[in-house]
Amino acid sequence: MSMPASPLRLEYAIDADVSCAFAWRHRTDVSRWNDPPAVFSIEGPFAAGSRGTTMVPGQEPVRWWIREVRPEEQFLIEIPLTGASVWIEWRFHAVSEHRTRMTQRIALSGENAPAYAEDVQQGFGTHLASGMQRAADELVAAERRAQERSTLYPEPDEAADYYFRYINQVPQGVPICEVLTAQLPETLQLLRGVSDEQSLTRYTPGKWSIRQVVSHVSDTERVFAFRAFWFARGFDSALPSFEQDVAMASAAADERSWSGLIDEFRALRESTISFFAALPGDAWDRRGMASGRC
Repeated sequence: MSMPASPLRLEYAIDADVSCAFAWRHRTDVSRWNDPPAVFSIEGPFAAGSRGTTMVPGQEPVRWWIREVRPEEQFLIEIPLTGASVWIEWRFHAVSEHRTRMTQRIALSGENAPAYAEDVQQGFGTHLASGMQRAADELVAAERRAQERSTLYPEPDEAADYYFRYINQVPQGVPICEVLTAQLPETLQLLRGVSDEQSLTRYTPGKWSIRQVVSHVSDTERVFAFRAFWFARGFDSALPSFEQDVAMASAAADERSWSGLIDEFRALRESTISFFAALPGDAWDRRGMASGRC
C-alpha cells in the first residue's frame, strides 16, 4: 500500500544513533508517543486494522487506523476526515548497525482534501522537524538508559536473598547482554566436549545426570526469561513458583539426544540475549512478584 496522490505532501527525515530494531520497537509502542498535550492510545496490537485514539484537552477525540505494517521498515496510519483522509507514514532504514534513518511523510487524499490543506499544513507542517528531532533524541536517550541500567546490580530489595548467590557471580559494570553473549560459546564448547555416553553420567546414584542438569538449565533460562518478559511488558499479576523436581519428572531428559539438549540451550540463550538487548530503559526498573517474592 502506497501513499495516495495528494494536494499536500510533507516529509522530513532524520538519523538516530540506534539500531533499526530498537527504533522500530520504540516507535511502535504507542504508549511512548510524546507530543504534549496530546495523549495516544491503541485498541489491540500495533498491526494493520487496529484503531487508535488521540486525545487533546478541550477537543473531540481523533480516531485513526493502522492500515499497513511492515516490521522494521514502514507503517501507515489513516486519519479519516469528512470527505478526506490524512495519511501518516513512517519509514525506517538501517544506515549502519547502530544508525537508523527515520522518515515521516504526511499526505491528504479524498475529494474534500483541498479544504483541509491549510489546517494540515498548520497542524503538522510547522512542527514536523522539531517533532522528528524530539523522536530521535528520545530514542537515543532510551537506549542509553537501557545500556546504563543493564550494567547495574539489583538492589537488595529487588530479589530474594537466595538469588544473590547467583547474581554475585556476574561481574559488576559489564552490560548483562555482554555477559550472556560471552557465556554462550564457552558453554557450548564445554558441553560439546562431553560424549553421548558421558552425558548420562550421575556423580552419585539418585542424582541428576549431566543431560538432566542441562535440561534444568534450559528450563530455568526459559522460566526466568519469561518472568523478565512478563514484568518488563507491564503485566502486574504475580507468577507462580517453578518447582524444578516437578519439571524434571516430566522432562524425559535422559531419553532425549545429547546434541538436541545442547541445541535447545543455544536457541534459548540467543532468544534471551535478543530480548534483553531490545529492552527500553524504563523496563529495567519494573518489578513484579514470582514465587511469592519480589
